[in-house]
Amino acid sequence: MLLNRAQELFSEGGETSSTLIDWTICELLKNPMVMKKAQNEVRSLLHGNQSMIEEVGRDKLKYLKLVVKETLRLHPPIPFLVPRESIKSCEINIYEIPSKTRVFIIVWAIERGFRYWKDPKPFIPERFEGRRMCPGMGLGIATVKLVLAMLLYRFDWKLTQDDLDMEETFGIVGRLENDLHVIPIPNSISGFI
Repeated sequence: MLLNRAQELFSEGGETSSTLIDWTICELLKNPMVMKKAQNEVRSLLHGNQSMIEEVGRDKLKYLKLVVKETLRLHPPIPFLVPRESIKSCEINIYEIPSKTRVFIIVWAIERGFRYWKDPKPFIPERFEGRRMCPGMGLGIATVKLVLAMLLYRFDWKLTQDDLDMEETFGIVGRLENDLHVIPIPNSISGFI
């Protein structure tokens, strides 16, 4: 049973991480000033033909971490929390929730709500400066930051079409409805040219 749970963690972690990377690239393409700032941070840490960010360097990617957190806020890979059961009857707004009712919490709606976020619609990574998050997110964010750092270091990015399709599907994982099609353009500082 423990092995099954470990396998679940890693297989689901891969799906959510790749979904998060897709969404992050989309948001960076929509927000070129944010992309430039993230690329400058990554490129200032890597020099010449360095191919990987060392463990020490990953901790220095503070702005990229803010970018990932803001992407998670707008596009949580898992838009619904695991169902909960109410312990006792309660009222939420005008709705009566009886005891032992199965309740689904929609993270996606909370993360976009004016009640919880000042100006929730725009992509603003700086809103996470000084904020704390769930400690279990560390492994996923570290993986995503490493992949994104290498993508931002090695390439500039261009859309294959005029408009970026930001439609999302809702299911266990909140993915892009249509595949992301971009053109990676090697840059001179990465040593690819």
